[in-house]
Amino acid sequence: MLDRSDIHRMANQLKVWSSWYYLLLNLTGCSSQQMVYHLKSFFSVNHSAAVKIHQPVKSPAIAMKSSQVLSVVDQKKYQVAESGGNYIVTQPVVKYYQPTRLLVKSSPQPIDLGPEMFPYMELSDLRAFMSRHQIRKASDTPEEVYLYNWVDGAQGAMIFQTGCVVDQVNPDLVSSTAFRLVQLPALKVCSILYIGPFPYQKNSGWGQIDWERRAAEAGYKYTEVLYRELYHRYDFGGNNQHVTEIQISIH
Repeated sequence: MLDRSDIHRMANQLKVWSSWYYLLLNLTGCSSQQMVYHLKSFFSVNHSAAVKIHQPVKSPAIAMKSSQVLSVVDQKKYQVAESGGNYIVTQPVVKYYQPTRLLVKSSPQPIDLGPEMFPYMELSDLRAFMSRHQIRKASDTPEEVYLYNWVDGAQGAMIFQTGCVVDQVNPDLVSSTAFRLVQLPALKVCSILYIGPFPYQKNSGWGQIDWERRAAEAGYKYTEVLYRELYHRYDFGGNNQHVTEIQISIH
């Protein structure tokens, strides 16, 4: 029987291959987007010059709670945009988020899609650091969060960050490490759920997420600031019905 640490380690190893395959196929749907991300918009509590994302956020804003997403999935309270034999892609919806703090592995400078991302996808060192300093992932939050902060246009250079949502953490603990505390501001996003196998697995429908087209057809205008993936549930021991939420910041 695999314990939780084994599952996390397996998930990380498999997702590296998944993400690399996914990048090769340009499955994010970003290829025609000119997403300019300015470094001054990088939010870290280790830096004093934080600049808010330029967009209004309406009430009521929600916290990043996986239970809410998984309840929608388990009760099938979503509209299907496309489905196959082993996957579902939902219609895009709008969500308003409260500010969120994450502990991440972050590229110190812009990197390209591809092998440069690999060191940031393996999170065993981050989890060991959290365990050593008794830092816990915030209750009821995604297993992992990937942040794609583009610098030189879509699928070009980016600040790439991977980690998890945390509560209060002493910044001094991470100031001299390779990890960063990142404070995302209040945020309005277009959200699409993908339920099914990852790209490298059999009968995957990841290539059908097509978030760029679906968001545009729903009338949502991308702010060209943030693309992120929230990994709410892994299902490696089941039918690979992983629950991933694709989100882009919108006006």
